[in-house]
Order: sequence, then C-alpha cells, then structure tokens
Amino acid sequence: MVAAEGAGAVQVGPATAADGGLGGEQDGDSCTAAKGTAAKGRAAAEGTAAEGRAAAGVSTPVLLPLASSAADMVDSAAGFGRGATNGSASRAASSTWPDGVDRKSSYLLKIRLLGNPKKTRNDICYFFEKVIDSDLTNYKDLVQSIVEEYPPCYLEVAHLQYYDDVLKTFPEIKSDQELMFMFEKHSETKFVHMFVAYCDPSEPYEPITEHCTDMHVQPNNSAEHDDDSYLRNPIPENEHVGIDEENIYLEKEPIPLNMVLFSGKEKEKDKGYVPEDESEDESEGENEAEVEDEEEVHEADHAQNVEYDKEDPPMTVGSTYPNMDEFKLALRQHAVKREFEYNTEKSAPRRFRCYCKRRDEDDCPWRIHASTTDDMQTVVVRKNPYDHDCSSTTRKKKVKNATKHWICEKVKDWLIEDATLGAKELRKKLKEHYKIKIHYKRLYMGLAICTDAGQAVMTGVKEVFPDAEHRECMFHLVSNFKKKFHGKVFDDHLWVAAYSWNPYLFDKHWVAMEATKPAATAYLRKWHNRLWSRSQFSTLCKVDYVTNNLAECFNNWIKHHKSLNLDDFMDKVRQLIMIKWNERRKVGKKLDGLILPHITKKLNAMTRELNLEVVECSEEVAEVTALGGSGFRFVVNLQERTCSCRQWQVCGLPCKHALAFITSLSNGHIKNYIDLYYSTDKFRAAYVQLIPAMPDKTQWPKSDHGFFMHPPLLKPTAGRPKTERYKGCGETKNKKGKHLCPICKDYGHHWHNCKKGNPEDIAAMLTVR
Repeated sequence: MVAAEGAGAVQVGPATAADGGLGGEQDGDSCTAAKGTAAKGRAAAEGTAAEGRAAAGVSTPVLLPLASSAADMVDSAAGFGRGATNGSASRAASSTWPDGVDRKSSYLLKIRLLGNPKKTRNDICYFFEKVIDSDLTNYKDLVQSIVEEYPPCYLEVAHLQYYDDVLKTFPEIKSDQELMFMFEKHSETKFVHMFVAYCDPSEPYEPITEHCTDMHVQPNNSAEHDDDSYLRNPIPENEHVGIDEENIYLEKEPIPLNMVLFSGKEKEKDKGYVPEDESEDESEGENEAEVEDEEEVHEADHAQNVEYDKEDPPMTVGSTYPNMDEFKLALRQHAVKREFEYNTEKSAPRRFRCYCKRRDEDDCPWRIHASTTDDMQTVVVRKNPYDHDCSSTTRKKKVKNATKHWICEKVKDWLIEDATLGAKELRKKLKEHYKIKIHYKRLYMGLAICTDAGQAVMTGVKEVFPDAEHRECMFHLVSNFKKKFHGKVFDDHLWVAAYSWNPYLFDKHWVAMEATKPAATAYLRKWHNRLWSRSQFSTLCKVDYVTNNLAECFNNWIKHHKSLNLDDFMDKVRQLIMIKWNERRKVGKKLDGLILPHITKKLNAMTRELNLEVVECSEEVAEVTALGGSGFRFVVNLQERTCSCRQWQVCGLPCKHALAFITSLSNGHIKNYIDLYYSTDKFRAAYVQLIPAMPDKTQWPKSDHGFFMHPPLLKPTAGRPKTERYKGCGETKNKKGKHLCPICKDYGHHWHNCKKGNPEDIAAMLTVR
C-alpha cells in the first residue's frame, strides 16, 4: 500500500522505535506480544519481548505473511469467501462475543493490519479481532483505538476499508456516515472483514480494489521504486506476470460451469435443433416459428467424455462428438482419410452443414448435417445419407482440409517425442502418414517469436526461422527509445499505439508522434522494425502480449541457481520444471467444462456495464456502436468469429463488441465463441507429457569423447565476486545503503543522523541507548 492525503486519512502521533511501528524491523517475540493479558507495556529499545496490551473483547493478534492480493486476505479467514452462509458467519461471530456486550448493536471486526511496503523489510501483517458497539463508536474513535493498540511508523496515517461480499468491492471508510453504512450492510451477520493500512501521507493512497483480486503479484526484491514514470506501461495488467498461475485453482476448488445464462431463468427453445425425422428445409423454417414452451436451461456441468477413433472418425448418423470444434476437426480428418474436400453451407455454434466440393463436377451427392443436443454442447451427426462418387483430391498442390488446426493436432505428438524436428521433417512425416503435400510455409504458420532488442538474437531468428512471425519486446524498445527522445507526446501515444488492436487506431497515434518529432518515428522504422503493436500481430497465434514477460519471469524464477556449475544448473532447472508440470497436471485433472473457469469468469464480468448499442443485420452479423464517447462503430460476425476492431481475431476471446451482440441473443452462449486455445482439453494436453525423473550425476553414464575439457583459467579480481547481473540504465537500482533508520524507517542513514525525525524522538533514543 502507498499512502495518501485527503479525506479519510487520520493523522496519528509520532511513534518512536520503542513503539515497535508496524513498518520497521521487529523482533519475532515483540511482534507477537499481547498474549491476552490486560497489562500494558512497551517493548524495550534493545528489541527484547515485552508484555503487550489487549483490550477486552479483542482476541490475540496473529502475525501472518502479507497476502499477495486482497482476495488472499479475504479468503484466508475461516469460512469467508468459500460459501459460508450468513448463518455460519453469525455463529462464528457469536462464538467470540465477550461477556456483557449488547449483541444487537455489537459487531465482530476481523481486521488485517497492513504496513507500508516501502518501509517494511519483511512482508508481514497483523490479523486480529475486535468487538465494537455501533451505538457507542464513531469513525475517529475506532481509528484511534486501533492506532493506540498497534502504533504505526513515524508520521504515518491510517486508512480503513472493508469487504462488501454483495458487491464484491472494498469500500473505504472516511466518515461516520460511511461507518454506519458499513454496519447497516452487515446487520444480519454482525461480522465484518476490515483492512487497516498505515501509509506515508506524502504519497497518493492506492486503496484495495476488486481489480487487485485478479492480479498475481510478483515478489519485488528491489529496495527502491523507480521514481521516473516517463514511458511507463500504463496498463501492465495486460502482460504476463509470475509463473504460479495455477494457484488460482490450487487454493480453491475448480469453478464449475453450471451457470444460468438467461435472466428470469427462462429461454427460448433451441432454434438450431433439427430432429432426425425432419428435413433440412424444415429446419430452416424453424427459425421463423414462434416459440411456445419456455423452460429453465442450464449448461452442462462438464464436457461429455466422448471417445472415438481420431485417425478414422466415424461420420455415420448418430455419431457423437464432445463439442462443435471437435466435430469440425474430426470432419477434416475424415475428409483427408477419404481423400475428398467439402464446402461449408452452414456453420453456427449449434449447427453445421456441408456438401462435397465436387458436387457439380462429378455429381457427388455426399452431404452431412450435424447439430448439438439438449445440453447445447455435445454434437450428433443427424444426416449423412449418401457416399462419395467423386475422384480423389490428395494430389492437388493445396489440400483445403489440411488447415493449421489440423496440422497442429497431427504434429504435436511428434514434437513431444522429438522437439528437434523441423518443418522439412514434419512435412515428410505428414506425407508418409496421410499421403498429402503440405506447403513448407504452412508448417510455420502460427509460430510467433518475441525477442528483446539484441541485434544478434534478432538476426539469428531471421536466419533460423525465416517464415515465423517475429515480434519485439515493447519494454526493451521503450528502454532504448527513451535514451534518445523525450516528450509528453510519446508518453501519451507510444504505449497506446502498442496496445491498439486496429490499424486505424495505431495510425492515429503514430501520426501524432510523427507530427511532433519525425526523427523519433524514423528511429523506430530503422532500428525497431519488428512487430511491436497488436495491430500488426497475425490472427493465428493467440498470444497478445507486447512484452517478453514470459521469458523474464522464467529468468527471475531460476536466477538464484545461476551460480551453479552448468550440469548442476541444468539439472536444477529440469527439476523445477518437473515440479511445475506435475502441479499443473494435477490442476488439469480437476478442471471441468469446456473452457478454463477463470476465462469464463473474466468474460462474464466484462458483459456488465457495456455502454454499447447493437443493431442486428442478421442472426450472425451486427453493428455495435459505442455510446457516450468516441462513437466508433464496429461490425461483428459471429459465424466467422470476427470483429472489425480485430481483438477477437488476435487473442481468441470475444471482445466487448462481440460480447454485447452475443448477450443480446436469446440463445447466445459465450463459451461457444471462445477459441479452443483456452479450453481445458488444451490445458491438459500441454502438460500430459512427463518430464522424466533422473538420479544424481554420480550415477550418470560415463562418456568418452577422446579428449578432456579442462575448466577455464580465471584470473582473480579484486573485491568480492559479483553474484548479480549488471542492470540497464532503465532498470531500478538498489538504494544506497541498506541500513534501516528506526526513526523515519528509511534506508541509507543511521538514526543519530536522521534529518526527518523529531528531535524529541532522537533525544529519547539517545537516553535509552
């Protein structure tokens, strides 16, 4: 937490080192003082433990690790956020009431006391309980009682927030009215989760928000924050952070996909369902029919486990597939196996119809029709009345059915067995197994490589992967750019241009920079000519990051082991990856449904408060206009899964324009429009391969190459050996000195030289010491 001036910030008195302010270093025993006695005392200046004080009705404070997010703080309490009912919360509260209190007006506060992270060397916080009477307590008295019991650091102020479990927000308390409003919200449970943050009043306060609950905070080992905000990423949450994403499923039970998707618990009949005894022409007429019976419809709790021969999938009437995308992939394999091609006549989330491509040339009568069942997910072949009467299409230069998705499915197992296989080898294996010729470039489609600004690496990628999509890390680009060019125009437009999905919006920001300083845009054209904007990304690879955080997080993960010998280092990295893959494999076994739960939750949240107008052109095409702002209008096509803003095509998730259109339909289901890159099956497939366990290196096979490679002769240098890499000019440097001043809680000077401290406090320190 950082600090803030303004309403709601209560100034607290100066706290000397003897007070044991939360922000400073404390002895482990003095941190856990107050063991239930009523006696008051002060910790001795030498840091030894002393008896604390505990007000009546307040339980013993517990020292806990500082949670990485507000959600962690909330979920750590017993029963909270994990399905606890109001009744259970009331029982939990009633079990801790002290004797003699009025339970009608009293409330149990479970308080997290947070220190200033800029002044706290250890990531710690207090958790304690407090019972107060709402009829006898005001805002000022509540704050004063907390700061008297747990003194803050020098000149710090206290900020109060609580968790609203109805709105899922963290409102801040700044007045008596807001405090009374908090009591009113929890009048039934008598149980409140509260957060108290001690912060520096010289800096703006950043309260806990709902947004913090979805972030994965990466540990920051730096002792200082970079004060230079020029060309900082304005929306860093768009980039990858950390390597422990699976914790969102390990800490909680998997989120089932059994949501009611329609308000009022009603929906119309499935307009795309075609009974077996009705013709295709009749199915078209169903769209015009008026729906009579309405009933509540739920999504399936999980995807149906349908097994079939993936090398020769059946297409007879009654054959079932787990979902529409799986059916389309199986149909492509069926076409490759039977040596024919087909044209799509109708492709919708719940219905698919196609016919033989050589229907007119060879009078081939083959056609097929499939649609979903009542669970709106499982696909059944409804009609396939005729066999093929056409000639083979495998000897054509371009095989239509061998799409990039089909190629990925076929080569992934080969690459797992041998990751060194190149495009030529894969092309040869596909020809041997399926008797088709795949163009060399098609095997590279979807491969995107993101590098930093190193010219050697960029040149190497161009030579080894000439047809791959070569991206450049925006962070490294900005680090080089701001050495040469400065100005508000770049702060306003450079990062925004990188995050622009649409070429029109990118050009708008690019023109603004070029009009102000043509030399800057000329520099970018000359030295940073790789892809660094989302508007330039292809629609094949669904990774939309503009930075190299994926690689940087991995480097940060293994940096403490880089001092090992090369063989030991590689063995340690193998072991770390083996553990991580095993954790994610376990997570994959617990997941249900078609799409990863956190993706579904994110998109459902995005559908709220959309200020967009939808004008339908047909059942699958609409114009979506932004209201009250830019007035931009975009075209959404549900059948092709496209939006003219390009976000849907690039990342694979429906954009806000598509979500507005989907949710306006009576039979629209968001999960049917999400790319399978975000499916639970893909997640499980990514970690299905085992990383083999190995014995220690003393048991490794001995090798004889005919020579012995001696270690290099290193010339000794003066001073201590350096264990950390040299940081770039744009990176945060460590603070000068690491000594913590007990007066102001800053680093770099001793308490007797402190210029920020109160002379009376320094005199008191001299007296004690």
